[in-house]
Amino acid sequence: MATKYIPKPWKCSTAENFEYDLSRAADRIVKATGLTAAEIQQTYPSIRPYHLRALDKGETLGIRMAFAIIETLGGDVEVLA
Repeated sequence: MATKYIPKPWKCSTAENFEYDLSRAADRIVKATGLTAAEIQQTYPSIRPYHLRALDKGETLGIRMAFAIIETLGGDVEVLA
């Protein structure tokens, strides 16, 4: 079965969609809680203010960055295949 769309030659469309969905979830959490980059950095030092600005602009973060934001508040991600 052939794919209909290849967004990037090094990343499959499933990963692209997953990162987008995780980023939107992380953005909802940040907006709902008022979570700041400084608060997230206490658990995950690699998070920077520009990551939250990117989310606010509708940009997509990588899987690890999105997970870090979600997990900071004890969130859990369930993947169903």
